[in-house]
Amino acid sequence: MLTLGFGEIIPQVFYNGENIGGFNLTNGSKGISPIDNVGLFGKTLGPFDLDWKYLIFVCLAALMVFISLRIRSGRLGRAWLAIREDELAASMMGVPLMRTKLAAYAVGAFAGGLGGVAFATHVNGVYAERFNFTISIFLLAMVVLGGMGNVWGVILGAFILSWVNGNGLTAFGQLYNEQFGTEVDFASFTFLLFGLVLILMMLFKREGLLPES
Repeated sequence: MLTLGFGEIIPQVFYNGENIGGFNLTNGSKGISPIDNVGLFGKTLGPFDLDWKYLIFVCLAALMVFISLRIRSGRLGRAWLAIREDELAASMMGVPLMRTKLAAYAVGAFAGGLGGVAFATHVNGVYAERFNFTISIFLLAMVVLGGMGNVWGVILGAFILSWVNGNGLTAFGQLYNEQFGTEVDFASFTFLLFGLVLILMMLFKREGLLPES
């Protein structure tokens, strides 16, 4: 609950941070735009150099997958798993709870910051409206659908829901409306679909599509 509350407070700080005691902290709803171009091997990448950016994003994603897999098989990862399964038993076995939980926040902040910078270069700016609660729900649905605790499962869940949210639901709506002569806007039911996915997965397959071994 604390994390959700914090996630609701931060967007308001960004929205209203244009005048804090006369100091412009966040530039309000206008955000930071445009941002500086990316310099890579003597080449300057602007907002439309999508091929190079795609390569960079793939490398960053591969780096984070590698880090996640290595951490998971190490001492810190096993401590996280122990705390997740039974916090009391983990503490009795000598796992330092506070330090281990803070490490989880630190690693998550590093990964989120890296992804945030990559996303900012993609959209050529940092905007306050991007910090909304629906993003958290979207990410949660990816984890639950793919398989909580399984790196490859989370990647699968991210691919599926990103495709559904980006093109799949719209394409299905067009096909359905052409077949039955209706005008149903399926794209407007995106979060209804995500809610149903979360409920059904929790009821019938709470381990996800690719369960943790």
